[in-house]
Amino acid sequence: MEGGSAGKSVLKVLKKCAIFVDVRTDDGDDAGGLFVDMLRGLGARILARVGQSCTHIVYKNGSASTLTRYRLLNDPKPLVVGIAWVVECVEQRSRVDEVKFKVDLEMVNIAGTNKVCSVQVVLYTLMSLRSTEATFYASEAYVTGCWVKSHSSQSLVRS
Repeated sequence: MEGGSAGKSVLKVLKKCAIFVDVRTDDGDDAGGLFVDMLRGLGARILARVGQSCTHIVYKNGSASTLTRYRLLNDPKPLVVGIAWVVECVEQRSRVDEVKFKVDLEMVNIAGTNKVCSVQVVLYTLMSLRSTEATFYASEAYVTGCWVKSHSSQSLVRS
């Protein structure tokens, strides 16, 4: 451990991690400050934006620009984890395995919007439209990132 200027001790368990934090409330307000402080207390380097040097993204209700920047990165891409990963690292006082804390960026909520559509609403709408209108509706759902759950396979499919 290394002593801080205010008498706080800083662990170095995340010293090899360069982390971007995008945590927001459902209304889109920044709520990442607490997680930034926790990560710094574990020795992580906090980044101002997603970039190629980024090893992790802590994401909850983040902005669309974070998703865009992530998708534009070359491989290997950073690990995208939820806030529970940060909490678990603090509780364990070590870097915990990220696997069970991974965030699927294809199914995330973007702050202030709801990107997951009700399957009943989508199916009802498609059944009530003529085929050309249904095709347009399905295309629009794809463009806006709307997802539906397939009844037959119970897997997530893009409409």
